[in-house]
Amino acid sequence: ITVDNDFNVYVGGYHSDDAIWDTLTINAFSGYDAYLAKLFPPLTPDMSDSLDVCLNDTLLIVGDGWGSPLTYSWESESGDVVSSTADSLFVHYPDIMEDSVTMIVSNGYDSVTVGVTVIVNDLPIVDLGPDSTYCEASAILNAGSDGVYYDWGSGDSMYDSVFVATSTGEYIVSVQDENGCVNSDSIQVSLVDCTNLDEFYIAEIGLFPNPATDHFFIT
Repeated sequence: ITVDNDFNVYVGGYHSDDAIWDTLTINAFSGYDAYLAKLFPPLTPDMSDSLDVCLNDTLLIVGDGWGSPLTYSWESESGDVVSSTADSLFVHYPDIMEDSVTMIVSNGYDSVTVGVTVIVNDLPIVDLGPDSTYCEASAILNAGSDGVYYDWGSGDSMYDSVFVATSTGEYIVSVQDENGCVNSDSIQVSLVDCTNLDEFYIAEIGLFPNPATDHFFIT
């Protein structure tokens, strides 16, 4: 406890609990004066330095406002704020960007600002191509090389970007990249037995000029 020349009293030290009310008694020149004082623990809010999210994600950011703050204030520089509560913020990221989110906490006496950088990553590119018909007993599907894990829904290896379709139907692949971002695509595959197609008989075929050196016509 210290007293300055104007008889202002200062109480220092480390406070490890919630804010409390206490009575401080001061021995003045002509007697005793009592003051009702609120002792505040220090404000020590904390957030991660950076967060990685994926395109179109809605991120929940929670601030650790330890130190009995009375108010919280949030701000997102580039993201779309969906909602906020006392110590949390929901932000939607519809575009590739780098966002700066700040949280200001106050206990009525002091305020502290902390921030976090949010990095929005693009989704992996997945393209199985258009719906296709194959004159074969199987078809090879390729989900590209953007992923780390490939889920074809078959229970097979999660590391194969190539899958062999052996029956007619819809095939869906879900791809996760090194940032943890997920994208998917689907394709309708038709496997047709082309060996028994009807043959067409043509009575006469005309070929001219004959002989030819570069091109000829068929009638």
